[in-house]
Amino acid sequence: MKFFFVKTLGGEPRGLALVSLYSPPRGDLLQLSHDTLVVCKYQAECLIVIPIQSVISVVAMVPLPVSAGDAYFMIEKIGLDVIDIDDTGDEE
Repeated sequence: MKFFFVKTLGGEPRGLALVSLYSPPRGDLLQLSHDTLVVCKYQAECLIVIPIQSVISVVAMVPLPVSAGDAYFMIEKIGLDVIDIDDTGDEE
């Protein structure tokens, strides 16, 4: 979800969300990981507006570290514990 907003349609305020679309998951990686690793390609040109009531959950699509391209993997329950996952050795 890029962002959400309220727009008046037909005289009624409606909650809407602008969302990014990704490709279907790579079947080979999904099968090898027993449906654990969901890897998709980002489709920058595919943005759609949907009713906010259609949102079932929000997930994070994180760049796949071993990928040289535009592959992303899904994290369903991202929290503050992943803020400092960059292990570059910068100790401050």
